[in-house]
Amino acid sequence: MMQGAALERRFDEHALVLIKLRIGFIRRRLLVEKSAVKVLAKQEYEALSEFRYQLRRYLHFSEKAVRAEQLTPLQYQLMLHLRGFPGRDWATVGELAERLQIQAHGAVALITRCEEGAWVRRVLSTQDKRQVEVHLTERGARVLEKLAGLHQIELRSLQQVFQVGLLASFNDDGGSQV
Repeated sequence: MMQGAALERRFDEHALVLIKLRIGFIRRRLLVEKSAVKVLAKQEYEALSEFRYQLRRYLHFSEKAVRAEQLTPLQYQLMLHLRGFPGRDWATVGELAERLQIQAHGAVALITRCEEGAWVRRVLSTQDKRQVEVHLTERGARVLEKLAGLHQIELRSLQQVFQVGLLASFNDDGGSQV
């Protein structure tokens, strides 16, 4: 019994040392990160604010446009990623989850809803039977073509706003070119 209590006390002491080491590491990391953060000038805040405003305007336009076609923004994005996937016109569930920045099970549910709308279809991979390829249907391709065209027009109208050069001060440590 005494050995058990001594062992438990020793374990607790060891755990406490590890916790203190971890706290020290976190404190040092925060100090380094704080010293690396640049204080922004007013015009840099203005540039960030303008960029976020215009980005939000674009996203608002996109939400309205896709809802007019009876889609959700995520359904549109899924179809866009299918058509725009590098090197092919389909993607796996995992690849779509990554592109959409969602969990795989969320991507599966989204794909199911898109299948119910007849915008996509699943095909068992001929190369790897464990994988499922997600493809656009003809109906999905038609809706995507219409929406992508509208989005391209909207992006052209924002061409000056989304130029990286306008945010040059965020590209390097150089001067404030906003």
